[in-house]
Amino acid sequence: MSRPQCSMRCEYLSHRG
Repeated sequence: MSRPQCSMRCEYLSHRG
């Protein structure tokens, strides 16, 4: 992710990667 500051969405997206 280009943004270092992530929320629950970041983790959710990372799992769908």
